[in-house]
Amino acid sequence: MEKLKNLKNKIKGNSKPFSIIAPRKVSLPSKDALQKKLDEMITQEIIEPVDEASEWCAPMVIVPEEQGDIQICADLNKNIQPETYPMPSVDCTLAEFNNAKIFSVIDANLDFGR
Repeated sequence: MEKLKNLKNKIKGNSKPFSIIAPRKVSLPSKDALQKKLDEMITQEIIEPVDEASEWCAPMVIVPEEQGDIQICADLNKNIQPETYPMPSVDCTLAEFNNAKIFSVIDANLDFGR
């Protein structure tokens, strides 16, 4: 996975720190897959370990995927200032493919931090 550099989320000015008291429970069969995924994300510098308490701590949700893998999600939407970006219409985008001969696919499996 290519790492996006200089990508920062803006926290809303009225946001207050929140923290969970106890982590959400993880099923026993999911623990190995979770540890593997966390280790991968640390190796890829997507996340970093935190060894002390933090006032900012969102609960983690494990989402199973079709191939047997898992995706880790955290809901930060209430505290993140959305970026305003005008999305192009489908018609304009398809018109750009008019003379295209090569197409590619983006695998968004590891879209952590979206």
